[in-house]
Amino acid sequence: MDDNGATWTDIAGFATALASLLIALIAVILAIRTDRRSREVLKIQTYLSLRSRFIELLQKLGELEDTRPADDPELRLARVAYWHHSWDEWYLSERLSRAEFGGMWDGFFSKAMLAGLRHSALRQTLDDLRASDQAGFGSWAQEFIAEVERLEKASSPPAKEGDQVSG
Repeated sequence: MDDNGATWTDIAGFATALASLLIALIAVILAIRTDRRSREVLKIQTYLSLRSRFIELLQKLGELEDTRPADDPELRLARVAYWHHSWDEWYLSERLSRAEFGGMWDGFFSKAMLAGLRHSALRQTLDDLRASDQAGFGSWAQEFIAEVERLEKASSPPAKEGDQVSG
């Protein structure tokens, strides 16, 4: 052994430890980047899946400005399915996996739901669904219904001076 410094085995050990540390650091960075990408891909796939289902429903909703009750059972079921689908969008992004999908509700789905709510046929269907808070949609979707009401109120234009307010 040399009294003046480290031996070649000490230097090799240090170099090996340093190389191992660098490789581990690079592996962690790559794992984080891969995880972020996979989360983005999952978000995109989920969005496209929900939108594809919406497009399928849209084709079955019928005339949305028709204020008469839907006499056709298939038409009624399609309109009910629209609100179940909207609930799915809300539940996924706000309750089930907020960390992963939270921005989807505020970023798009809530705006799309409000657009649907402006169609009288869909509004009537939602009113029918929320009328019964003892069974069915009206009972288990209370948080979603409250969110719909909150968003609707927030999106309504403020009353102007001189406007009639009915009570």
